[in-house]
Amino acid sequence: MENFFTPDNWNSCRYQFRDHFAFISLLAEPSDEKNQSGCLMYCVTVLDEEHNEIFQQTHSNLMEACQSINSTYGGIWDFKDLRFKENEGGCSTCQAH
Repeated sequence: MENFFTPDNWNSCRYQFRDHFAFISLLAEPSDEKNQSGCLMYCVTVLDEEHNEIFQQTHSNLMEACQSINSTYGGIWDFKDLRFKENEGGCSTCQAH
């Protein structure tokens, strides 16, 4: 299990520090005269415990968003993969050994 954001886990993970958490979300840009179909953007967002936005940065592709959030918060804030309960996650977290 990775302890950082990847294109495979980005929508179920977050970095957390005290009452702040950082995650990647989708943002839809509306269409305009230049871009008739609109577009999807990836947002690195930091919220506080009351879900107030502290910071948001948009990226045009997922890999760029993953690299940005990992370089900013990886190794400093705790990584949480919300697909797993606190005591799950594979051999690296097993208490049996």
